[in-house]
Amino acid sequence: MKQIAVLLPLLLAVAVFGETQRIQVDSSEQTAGMGWGQPKQVSTHVILADGSHVALWCQEWARRCEILRHGAYDADVDLKKGLVWIYAQGSSQWDTSWAPVDQGQGKVHKIKYRVSGNW
Repeated sequence: MKQIAVLLPLLLAVAVFGETQRIQVDSSEQTAGMGWGQPKQVSTHVILADGSHVALWCQEWARRCEILRHGAYDADVDLKKGLVWIYAQGSSQWDTSWAPVDQGQGKVHKIKYRVSGNW
């Protein structure tokens, strides 16, 4: 019974977060939002593990949204829901979120992006 109690949360975590894979960020730039009352928006082009080219979008309002440096990242991909959660390391300070982040030093952040199309 104890084994079932341990396995059930693991199975649910896989079902909720989708497939974890290594993705390649091709480009990432801030597309809008520069001041008070105008949340930052970021457009990112990534290449998924299967070779698909996908455009992602995020908006910093109640959650973190980052400009990512070119390179490889771990991500939870759920294309059925149109969501990609990218794991990136960077400063844990909210006021430094304007600088690009990568897989370097700092706290790991799980950043939510929405699929906005193909490229």
